[in-house]
Amino acid sequence: MNNYSTQFCEAFSQDYAQTRVAYSDDEWARVWLNGDAWNHLMLWNPYPPQVQPLLQLVATEMGLQYWNFGEPFRVDAAFVDSDRCVLGSVPFPVVVAIEHEHNVNTIREEMAKLFHIRCPLKVAITYAPPKVTGGEKLALCEGRIKSWAKELSDTLARYVGEDPVAEYLYLLGVEEQRYALTWRSLTFSAGSEVANSTWKEIRPPSTRPNKKIQRMADSHR
Repeated sequence: MNNYSTQFCEAFSQDYAQTRVAYSDDEWARVWLNGDAWNHLMLWNPYPPQVQPLLQLVATEMGLQYWNFGEPFRVDAAFVDSDRCVLGSVPFPVVVAIEHEHNVNTIREEMAKLFHIRCPLKVAITYAPPKVTGGEKLALCEGRIKSWAKELSDTLARYVGEDPVAEYLYLLGVEEQRYALTWRSLTFSAGSEVANSTWKEIRPPSTRPNKKIQRMADSHR
C-alpha cells in the first residue's frame, strides 16, 4: 500500500518552498493579502510568475493527475491516476481528496465532507489565526482540529466502517513571520486512534530545484 500521506507532505513542503522563492516580496504580499488570489495560488489559475496551482505541482510530484473541474464530489480538488475513467464530470477512482479552507473555525465542515469520501488519502488544509504562532494558543488550535477529527471519526463509525488503511492528513499553515508560513501536519489512518496522532512540523525533504518553477520565475523577471 502506498504511503500517500508521506508523499503528499514531502511534495507539498518542497513545492510550497520553491513557489515562494519564485515570487518577489511585493508579488507575494499581493497574493498573500488577497484571499481570492491565495485560492488561485493553491487551487486554480495563479497570478504570475506561477502558472500552475500549488496542488497541481504536488500531484505531479506524486505521479498523479490534478483534477479540480467543477469541484469533484463537492470537494475543492482531487488527485487521480492516469488510468482513471470519467463518468459524466466525475473522475473514478479518486486517489486523494482535498479541502482548502482559510478559516480554521469552519474547517470542521470540510473535514466532515472528507470522512464521507472513500479514497486512500483525504487532505484538509487550513491556517492558524493571525498572531497564533506557537505556545499555548497554537496548541489550542491544533487540539481543536484533533478533537473534531476524533468526534467525526467516532460518530461515523457508529453507522459505517472504513478501510483501516485509509489515511487522513491535516495541514495547518502558521504565519511565524510576516507573509511566511511554516506548515504543521497531523496524520492518522482510519484503523488507528486519532488521539494517538501528534502534530509535526514539515519541511522540504531536500533543496533540489524545481526546474519548472524556476523557469516560470525567470520568464517573469
